[in-house]
Amino acid sequence: MELRKKKPPGPESNALFWCREGKDPPGFKIKNFTKKGRGIVTCKKFDKGDFLLEYVGERISLSEGDRRENIFSSGFRYFLKTFCIDATEETNRLCRLVNHGEKKERNAKMKLIEENKLCLFATRDLKVGEEVLYDYGIGSNSLPWKTQYATNDPGQTNEEEPLTMTTRCLMMKWRHQDLNMSQKVPKRRMMIMMMTILNVPELKIVS
Repeated sequence: MELRKKKPPGPESNALFWCREGKDPPGFKIKNFTKKGRGIVTCKKFDKGDFLLEYVGERISLSEGDRRENIFSSGFRYFLKTFCIDATEETNRLCRLVNHGEKKERNAKMKLIEENKLCLFATRDLKVGEEVLYDYGIGSNSLPWKTQYATNDPGQTNEEEPLTMTTRCLMMKWRHQDLNMSQKVPKRRMMIMMMTILNVPELKIVS
């Protein structure tokens, strides 16, 4: 009688294992880039669909997340449907340092598993030394309130799923100021800088 070989754990099972371990899997390192600061690159090959990293931070309510954003926008708060993950505090977890990528650059996508774990999965094969990039929610053809969301499928977009951290921050600021930031110069300068970094050329700021 032949013994059947056990199938290796799938990407989600692997993700849950590392979530329970409370640490990142091997295969990644921090790299400093001239124009965008820190980012995450691979130290080994990954296959399409593989689990990469978990986005870890303090779990807070949406209202508390909004309150903190109004005080200070750190760029490390990820808003989901019913809660927010605040990764503002510096830790040894790497996913918070993964940078935004343009459409042709992206090689990863956020996926919500077990309703409360936000994990990054590869959307294509990754080579050694490749920077991990995903969509923060604002593309070059989007206005601030037009957003992409983390979904339960790395290959799909669901417009009823969570707002990304940057998108929600920008959307709140534009909504509160009706696209007119002439009375708040520091915020106006900050927003111009953020939009430049995220390559959103079509925005018209009323001055």
